[in-house]
Amino acid sequence: MEEQTPCQLFGYKVGDKFKVIYNEYSNMECSNLHLDEILTLRRDDGTDFPYFSRDNEHENEYPINLSRLKKIDTTSCPKHYNYAIQPWEYMESVFTENEYRGYLRGNIIKYISRYPEKGGVVDLEKAKHYLEELIKWEQN
Repeated sequence: MEEQTPCQLFGYKVGDKFKVIYNEYSNMECSNLHLDEILTLRRDDGTDFPYFSRDNEHENEYPINLSRLKKIDTTSCPKHYNYAIQPWEYMESVFTENEYRGYLRGNIIKYISRYPEKGGVVDLEKAKHYLEELIKWEQN
């Protein structure tokens, strides 16, 4: 049985988007990247330092340690939110902890409150989505 690469162990694939969560780089890595910058996995070389690039720099690839990045989950969002970074991930990066918590709680309350008259089960699913995100966020 062939041994999996670190990317494969985490379920990462070429083309996945990542956010920089730690910006202290060693000599082996790109020193001009910034916290919260969005990168795309370009090449899995089988090491802990696969190659990433900015979307506007396909020709420049940087070996970056996987521990310095967080994969952006785009699978749980509606198709009309097909961005490199999801709106709530951006809000999480610019809001204070209390502002972000309030944003999630407010949306839970909004969708639960209006579901009987407006969206029905669809609004309950939206409330569930925000609640699941709040639970994940609080656990971290």
